[in-house]
Amino acid sequence: MTLRELPPWETRPIEVANLLNPAFIAVLLRQTSIGYQSEVQDGMPYALPFLTLPLVLHKPTRESLPSTTRTTLHTWLVSQPRLQVGFYERTRGLVPFVKEGLIFGLSSGQLTMMESGCLLAPKARQRRLPWPTDSEPFVCHKKAEFVGRWFARAGTIDTIFTLLGVQV
Repeated sequence: MTLRELPPWETRPIEVANLLNPAFIAVLLRQTSIGYQSEVQDGMPYALPFLTLPLVLHKPTRESLPSTTRTTLHTWLVSQPRLQVGFYERTRGLVPFVKEGLIFGLSSGQLTMMESGCLLAPKARQRRLPWPTDSEPFVCHKKAEFVGRWFARAGTIDTIFTLLGVQV
């Protein structure tokens, strides 16, 4: 499915509209970029948001993410082989939603694009999150920042894609 093939907003199932709405995705991608920038002091490569959402939005995967970036991506993947099943398909299925979220994030100023093609989360005043701390959106938000920091420590984009079994 491409961005053009996404169903019109008003015809999307309510679950899809709620979970994969462009504003929420943009918030998650901004948080991923903030996490990445906290480790690398540079923009997040454009390709990484496409790997973020399958990790953060898939509940079994999200719940199995390590609690610290000291656990490497490779170590985690070796200890969680069942989570790699279907990862590529989830990644592919989320591509149009990631693109929609990126467009929203870039057009709303939540994200900016550097000349290099990397994404930056502009510095903004810290706002209180609108979700209760025990809610799924809150947890996704926190995990998105973790994934950004984790990716920044994981090596090159090619390494990350290879470890996750996604072809570039």
